[in-house]
Amino acid sequence: MSIIPDIENTEQVFTFPLPNPRRLPEIPTDHNLTLFYPSLHHEVVLCLFANLIFERRIIVTSSSISMLSASVHAIAVILYPLFWQHIFIPITPPHLLDYCTAPMPFLMGVHSSMMEQVRRMPINDVVILDVDQNELETPYTEDLLQIPPHVTSQLKHTLKKSSSAYGDTMTRAFMHAMVALMGGYRSALKMREGESGVTFDEDSFIHSRPQMEEFLSQLLHFQHFQQFLNSRIDNLNLHQERDMFDEEVIMFDEEMKTGKFSSEQMKSAFKEVKGILKKHGEGRSR
Repeated sequence: MSIIPDIENTEQVFTFPLPNPRRLPEIPTDHNLTLFYPSLHHEVVLCLFANLIFERRIIVTSSSISMLSASVHAIAVILYPLFWQHIFIPITPPHLLDYCTAPMPFLMGVHSSMMEQVRRMPINDVVILDVDQNELETPYTEDLLQIPPHVTSQLKHTLKKSSSAYGDTMTRAFMHAMVALMGGYRSALKMREGESGVTFDEDSFIHSRPQMEEFLSQLLHFQHFQQFLNSRIDNLNLHQERDMFDEEVIMFDEEMKTGKFSSEQMKSAFKEVKGILKKHGEGRSR
């Protein structure tokens, strides 16, 4: 993309590369991920991912402005194909600190020099990620248990590998997790007789993934998922081509036909997730 400034007698052209919609952000080419991801333990990232899915109120803090901005932007990336729909302030200025007491979900970056002031505010039930200390304070440890254990177990297995800090291994691992969690939405898209466009059947979606009914019932009420559904239905009605996520969903469904998780694998994965929470203590992961 090129931009020519609207200034008389100028021939200067500014060129900006557009992100490739067919590729996930990678390390080290993506500046935000390169700064953020290697600085945190994989179990901290895993717990944070669960809090993001459940649309919690999240404060990210660091003593570095560049790390703060990069972290908040990188955190939003791991939700793909969902997009954060609420308050989003990568670097919160002092005059906006009152937003930390907002009753709705938010994702905000607060410099560590202002955290003492923030902690004196009525910020009950807020998730706080201290990037410098590699520490997550969360009152919502149950969020991780709400996500089906075989999904979190596979995600943890990938994230703890050293190779996850290079290329698109990390972002692809999160996309695969989202495919396993919500890829069944495609089977819930219906074209009913007498209707001009595609509609969404909630009951079909809830039963699209075995042993995930409770989680999928909750997912239906989150704003980022509703926005996702609306955009997918619009794309289908406009006959637009599939993206990376839908292609991964199709491959995943084909693999599911050949063999699903056994009950013993599910029990083992659930035990592993409970071990993560017990290891790091109630309300804190480090």
